[in-house]
Amino acid sequence: MASPELKSIIDMMRARPSYKTLSVAQLREGLARLFGQYPPPPGLTRKPVSAGGVPGEWIAAAGAAAERVIYYLHGGAYVRGSVQTHLNLVGALSRVCAARVLALDYRLGPEHPFPAAVVDAVAGYRWLLAQGVAPDRILIGGDSAGGGLALAALLSLRDAGVPLPAGAVLLSPWTDLAVTGESISTRAAADPMLGREYLLDMAKMYLGAGDPRHVLASPVFAGLHGMPPLFIQVGTSETLYDDATRIAVHASAAEVEVTFEPWPEMIHAWHLFAAVLPEAREAIEHIGAFARRIFARSAPQADGARTVTVAESGRGRLGQTIASGRHVLNADEPLAAGGQDSGPNPYDLLLSALGACTAMTLRLYAGRKQWPLEHVSVTLRHQKIHAKDCADCETKEGKIDRIERDIQIVGPLDAEQRARLMEIADKCPVHRTLHSEVNVVTRSV
Repeated sequence: MASPELKSIIDMMRARPSYKTLSVAQLREGLARLFGQYPPPPGLTRKPVSAGGVPGEWIAAAGAAAERVIYYLHGGAYVRGSVQTHLNLVGALSRVCAARVLALDYRLGPEHPFPAAVVDAVAGYRWLLAQGVAPDRILIGGDSAGGGLALAALLSLRDAGVPLPAGAVLLSPWTDLAVTGESISTRAAADPMLGREYLLDMAKMYLGAGDPRHVLASPVFAGLHGMPPLFIQVGTSETLYDDATRIAVHASAAEVEVTFEPWPEMIHAWHLFAAVLPEAREAIEHIGAFARRIFARSAPQADGARTVTVAESGRGRLGQTIASGRHVLNADEPLAAGGQDSGPNPYDLLLSALGACTAMTLRLYAGRKQWPLEHVSVTLRHQKIHAKDCADCETKEGKIDRIERDIQIVGPLDAEQRARLMEIADKCPVHRTLHSEVNVVTRSV
């Protein structure tokens, strides 16, 4: 059930004057006032920068790692919005992702029509690489128009052969400037923020004489092969719901790793209300978990530690069966360490939970020997993809049902941790699985 704070926000949004009575300058001032009432998180450091000729800011929360970067593109229908309007969200992202944020003030319409924003977004990313930031230490992200712009930048960079970032975070992304999604009509009554007419008018301001179906304006019409892992959040009360679901489905069909989170009753870009909305803070924590998982894939291990990743990725087109797989790590492989039998092996328990939660069989076998366990990270990402025109789907394009569990354990499993794993196993149904992963770090022996 949605929080009382959400109801207050919805009432406030419905009480706003019609955008038709406002000039572009007034629209921009209104957005600045709306989010200016929410102070940024304490302890942020800010440094203005010219990123490839595009103004922006380095923003970092305490403890942000200098080598990890969130490259963030704000929303605002390509007509309004700025680093300042999104400072609360950007600061929160720096905290949960333990990364610096490069937030870009790209050019806006109607003064600077399409493709100016795409040109700026690409220039900012190329500048990051030129500064020596490794692409596998970058996540690109954005909300609303910024989410669509992040995808457009990825498409442009992919086609130019530029190394892509490690992943992308798309929050309530606007990916169809032709405004063709069914949810534009079916969810109009539930959405207090975005209607068809508003979206078409904003698209016209940004596009000028441009084609609304151009793939760099509307990535929903693009081929998404070769994209990095995508993390998508969208509220079920959004008219742009289908802009997000179609990207998730099309990317999955193109064999892209997709994490899709539909949030019940949430409104467009609810993350921007994190200062007052508990659901926004929770959603941002999920983004942090995704960032940690992605960055961990390329993180160097400290001296004296080893990492084993046991993973199975089965990807296929809608309606196809995802292949099962089996991985076995034997006790006499180099990682295994000697020891005394002392009850159930923690690895067996971890993989028992995984096996109960996925359509695959994965098993670590350690011969009931206790390895000197320091850290275990378990991420269960499993998704059931409905076939096109499935009777259970809300859209004709298909739908992804997704459940994720993320658990971090330090030290040998105790009774409470075992119980938590078993609870996860009990709650998770068997789904077709796109990706599941276990990371185990042990001390050298």
